[in-house]
Amino acid sequence: PDSYISGLGFHTTQTYKFTKKWLINFQQTIRYDALHQVWPLDINEPYRKVGENKRLIFDLNLEFGRRFQRKKNEFTALLGVGISGLNTGYVQVIRQYSNATDFIDYKEDINFLFPTISAGFGWQKGKYLTQIKMGYCWNNPTWSTYPFFFPELSLQYKIK
Repeated sequence: PDSYISGLGFHTTQTYKFTKKWLINFQQTIRYDALHQVWPLDINEPYRKVGENKRLIFDLNLEFGRRFQRKKNEFTALLGVGISGLNTGYVQVIRQYSNATDFIDYKEDINFLFPTISAGFGWQKGKYLTQIKMGYCWNNPTWSTYPFFFPELSLQYKIK
């Protein structure tokens, strides 16, 4: 049920180092992923899946970090805020039958947009960087109203 918020993505980071010890990261993640399944509205075929709607899904994060230099290694502690699930809006149609031939269609706007906060740790050696972060969402966009934690692991190559 959470396939729209999980999976592999293309992750980019722009870093602005405003002192030798402090930095700001702006990160984007782009995924082409399943958004929802399509089922027929016909009462005679309630369990036949017709297809799956896929879409580009975007996540944006802004992080503040503290850098620590140790020989040829650079370590970073990060705290951030973000918005995830951009471009996940769609209209859901629910058909309610009063008998075998009479029905009413209800339309509902669905959006899997959710806010996040995160904390993490990064390690860079040369042009290679890895980060591990733990995120928290306090406003679950699904039918489950519980907040959730989510891990994030990124492997990056520094271009400049």
